[in-house]
Amino acid sequence: MKTAQKFAAALTAATLFYGGQLRQWTDPRNRFLEHWERADALSIVVGIVVLALAFMVARSRIVSGKLARRVVNHLFVAVLGGGLISTFLTYPDYKSETLYLALTAVIVWSWCHPQLQLPRRIAVGAAIFSPLTAIMAWQLWSYPEWHTPPEPPKFPQPARAASPVFVFICDEWSYTRSTEGGELLPLFKNLRAFAGGATSFDRALSPGPRTDVSIPRLLWSRTDDLIITPGQTWWPAATGRTPTRDVPSLFADARSHGYNTALLGFYLPYRRMLGDQVDSITSLLEHPKADTFAAKLNANSLRNLRFQHDPFSRKLSARLEQSVLPNSREAFSRHWEIINRRLQRDTLGLIAQSPPNTFSVIHLPLPHCPWVFNPDGTYAGPYRGERMSHDVEGYAKHLAYLDAVLGQFLDALRRSGKYDDALIAFTSDHSWRLDYTFDGRLQDSEEVRHVPLLLKLPGQREPLRIAEKFPLLNLRPVLDAAMRGDAEATRAALPH
Repeated sequence: MKTAQKFAAALTAATLFYGGQLRQWTDPRNRFLEHWERADALSIVVGIVVLALAFMVARSRIVSGKLARRVVNHLFVAVLGGGLISTFLTYPDYKSETLYLALTAVIVWSWCHPQLQLPRRIAVGAAIFSPLTAIMAWQLWSYPEWHTPPEPPKFPQPARAASPVFVFICDEWSYTRSTEGGELLPLFKNLRAFAGGATSFDRALSPGPRTDVSIPRLLWSRTDDLIITPGQTWWPAATGRTPTRDVPSLFADARSHGYNTALLGFYLPYRRMLGDQVDSITSLLEHPKADTFAAKLNANSLRNLRFQHDPFSRKLSARLEQSVLPNSREAFSRHWEIINRRLQRDTLGLIAQSPPNTFSVIHLPLPHCPWVFNPDGTYAGPYRGERMSHDVEGYAKHLAYLDAVLGQFLDALRRSGKYDDALIAFTSDHSWRLDYTFDGRLQDSEEVRHVPLLLKLPGQREPLRIAEKFPLLNLRPVLDAAMRGDAEATRAALPH
């Protein structure tokens, strides 16, 4: 084969080696949660080309000797065949095992019958399909970006006297694990003191069982499911669907009352979802992700092993994930510490800088695992075992640290002079999901949606307790009345 033909064949084999990963990125939801950017696409395409060049050079120049060439040629067949299997099969099972046995048999048969020149025939066929690589590369590049960089606080509305609004949404904060007999556990020193002048809800219910369901529903006060398409999120409408950025959210309500708006959080690409309804947004990625192009190239190349179904690749991938890949145990633990510290620091800055007429939502990672914090907030080191582990002791430590963090926010509100006039809400997107699983599957039930809710109204100093069910979606009229400055309507919006 000529050099160009060898490169074309190698390009097809390299593309198939990336096949499982490419299949993953065709799902808009995966790109949505990855905060997809064009650099991700480019790193994958460059990785394919580099691997193809390595194949071509190995087959053309580096390898000398008949035996060595036969080994490289059959390795090419193995990579191409394994790539086909991983491209079309999502999980390793009996089908992939059967196909790998068949691939092994073909390679052994070809080795024993060199006169058939099977690797060469396969390479000719692979070269014919090489234009698919260009098509795939264009598709990757054309995917809209979800990533937006963190934004500094902006307060375009003139400062005026008003009730500041701070809604703190914690992640996986369980009412059941935080209370006994309806009272907060003693470890919640700061929140118990706060509850002495706030409204406590015994049966607050989050809108969904998972963050990606609950948070959008809460921000838009919806009960239906978010629709994710390339570069856009939508809400169902009577005549089809409407972009979420065009549907008024809690932030649009605040804007209508002359409030500045801010959102600090993680996990979801909020700017693309909310458009210009929010003045400033910080949205951090939940998991570690390579930031430089060279690191992306390396990470995506190694990540391919995770999609291969042969035992050797799976074992090697497991080892690399614990040491080399961005989501290794050490890297994920450090990342979890970093995003927690970052959001805490930015929240304290927002409290200090914001004028009274500011509406803000802060989505905090705590008390979610991995279990990397001591009760006093010091870093405990990388997590052990599984990242998503049902570790009751680890959860209790994170609850204690959560109380310390929220206590810092309350102290900052008092120092800024905003505390008395503010509406302050502490709640969660859902309960601790690992308390409510069956056969490894999440159960969407009232129990997993049962969350804490502590709400201090502007000027409130006496405790109040509400025992009846209270969906968090019902917070919208409470928040709206508080921003209108209507104290009577604010109280009336709560159950009596």
